[in-house]
Amino acid sequence: MNLEQGIQSTLSNLSDRNLQIVLDGNSLVETRNNSLIEQYLQQELDSYFSPRVNTYDSDSFGVSGQSIVDMLSDVVAQVDGVLDGAKDSWLFFGEGENGILVDNRTAAQNLTDIQTYYDDRKTAGWDNVVLILFPYAKNEDGEGLYSGSRILYNFVTEGTSSVNWAESRFDDRKAYTEAVQASPETYCDYLIDLTTHPQLGGIQYALRNSTYHSDYLHMEIVGYDLVIEEMKNLIISN
Repeated sequence: MNLEQGIQSTLSNLSDRNLQIVLDGNSLVETRNNSLIEQYLQQELDSYFSPRVNTYDSDSFGVSGQSIVDMLSDVVAQVDGVLDGAKDSWLFFGEGENGILVDNRTAAQNLTDIQTYYDDRKTAGWDNVVLILFPYAKNEDGEGLYSGSRILYNFVTEGTSSVNWAESRFDDRKAYTEAVQASPETYCDYLIDLTTHPQLGGIQYALRNSTYHSDYLHMEIVGYDLVIEEMKNLIISN
């Protein structure tokens, strides 16, 4: 099969599909950035899939500042509440940042929360549960202190005690990331690991690329476009 035949076959397969896409997570799923285009991931996925599949539905519960602890408190009512058993259901969830940075969860606690979220969604009947693992980058001073978000960057500028706090949070972020990478099947059906993406992650903990990131965690629109491509390709190929 040549490339053109492959493309036509893919489009034909899409036209027969009944598809549901739901997003849940923090500001990265809400697509919060300096442009403040909210729910951009959902909008772009809608634009692509809605005219190409047989039936289609989507929802997004991404909220800026939301942690995995928050998500667990309302996921049954929100996410499971919209599950359509007649469709091929895809749930993309992105968290791990705020659980550690905001709720002060350890890496082990955060991993337990992520696993609980995944296990319960499979019990609820979701066909495909996808965890998005977001990258984090080094401070621009290159001194080896890593920032997980704008919040951490602000703390780092305030003094030594904050720097020590930031370093301890980095250790938990690193441990969380490496545990998910080592055993993704424990936490999801599919892992979108952006920490290894050549533009968004590359060599993990490298200096941030300002073309794609608006700060040390949040992305510019061109960065989110790369995430969307990963999501689209995963759905199309499965």
